[in-house]
Amino acid sequence: MRILMHKQMKRRGFVPDLRVYTTLFSCFITIRDWGSYGKLLEQVGQLHSHYLEYANTIKKTNPDSPELSTLPTRAYIRILGRAGKHEEMWDVLNFMEETGPLPPDLITYHLVLEAVGQRQLLGLSPDARLALGAESASQGKLLWRQMLKYVENNPSAQLDSYTVSAMLGILARGTPTDVLYAFDIIRDYLGLSKPGETAKPAVVQLESFTFHRILELGIYARKYRLTIHYYDQVVETQPALVDNRHVECVLRAHASLAALNSDDYEAPRALDKLLWLLKEWAVAGKPKHLEPKSEHFDSVLCCCHRTASWSVATHTFEALTGYRAADFADDEAAARAQRPCPPRDPPSKRNHNPDYAFLSHFVRTALHTGDPAIMRQCLRIVQCVQPRWELPEDYRNLDPSANTRFNVHNNARFYFMRMASDVIKLIDVVVPKDVERDRYSEQEGKWMKLRRTAVNLYKEGSSLRKPVTPFLAEDLLGSRGDLATLDRGGVPAPGTYSDANGESDTVERKQHIWF
Repeated sequence: MRILMHKQMKRRGFVPDLRVYTTLFSCFITIRDWGSYGKLLEQVGQLHSHYLEYANTIKKTNPDSPELSTLPTRAYIRILGRAGKHEEMWDVLNFMEETGPLPPDLITYHLVLEAVGQRQLLGLSPDARLALGAESASQGKLLWRQMLKYVENNPSAQLDSYTVSAMLGILARGTPTDVLYAFDIIRDYLGLSKPGETAKPAVVQLESFTFHRILELGIYARKYRLTIHYYDQVVETQPALVDNRHVECVLRAHASLAALNSDDYEAPRALDKLLWLLKEWAVAGKPKHLEPKSEHFDSVLCCCHRTASWSVATHTFEALTGYRAADFADDEAAARAQRPCPPRDPPSKRNHNPDYAFLSHFVRTALHTGDPAIMRQCLRIVQCVQPRWELPEDYRNLDPSANTRFNVHNNARFYFMRMASDVIKLIDVVVPKDVERDRYSEQEGKWMKLRRTAVNLYKEGSSLRKPVTPFLAEDLLGSRGDLATLDRGGVPAPGTYSDANGESDTVERKQHIWF
């Protein structure tokens, strides 16, 4: 309809001006998916050509006319980027630079940069993904140099945080050299230094979304210590900039480091950052952008189970739920034999129920302590906070090919299965296998009933399509071959229900988990 109006205007002798072209393009940029609009896209290209002809005519008579603007070209570049027509987009940019009536400005370069960063990597083979990432990074560096040259020649123009953030996202897809170049940009333009470096004055103001991109970049590049270092710098100098997304990133950095070390260094520091977030959230009046999420508590617990940091695990449990972990110890539990759950003070205005990932890490932490008293305490906690056991919702529609960072159903079933496996192991430790005894105590009877439930659900889950191993999961599930062992009262063999060597858990999948 709008294209038709433009044709009718020209047919009747009216000359469309800048306002007409801008209005038309402002309508077309609202289209997000151009897959079914191939003919319309061709007509939009013709419309852009008509505007360039009009601009050429105006420029010959009045080079300073307000009718000369890059607005229609900016809109057309955005449309081409969304349509995946990257070659045509580069042709438009090159024409502007070489012979076009209007040279590109900083916003034009930014829109091309944005389109380069939006090229999809998911669904490609590992080799194709690496090649496209390297190509995008190369194009991004070319655009970055052009923008710096433009700023140098036009002092009134300044880079902004949006452009820097887009550039960091593109470089993250490239080679290790490209990633190092990204860290140089962070130092030179955002004022954040590496350890041992002197921080430079910030050229571009650091915004919350750019800081989030910096932390994502550090995790993507597996520079976990550097990620924590950047976070600490900002907390010290600009604490008001930090929100729950940044804390989640730094907690995942701690969890990743915990997977690489055998000491108990990361868990207490991760807990400190979680407690800082809880305090800031409460002091600020409990706003949404500071609200602790399940992922924050899960990441702290992920640090605990590898080093059996039971004290940190129980402190995190108390912060999440409002229960006192000591109330589930042997003496306290015996004093209230008829009440499985003690009183608690649940936190208000936020989630206070542990999810399957939390409970899986929590159970595994207790298992790794090797202390039967702690294992009994853990089983009481699990029975209290998870009284009903069932496979997670939508498990039959599992998509193991999806990006597991955000694949909620995949992760829920993985951690549920691992929790069931570890609960079976806990019960086999705390309930002695005495062939001469013909009955269990009341508490042991409840645990044996829980064991039968866990075995049945483990069997059911194992007969279905296997979930992809989440990024931070180190110890994997048992295999179908262990089901007979479960029936005989044994436990799953370690590491046999694993896709660690499969295509779904490749380095490429892990690397692109954040982007």
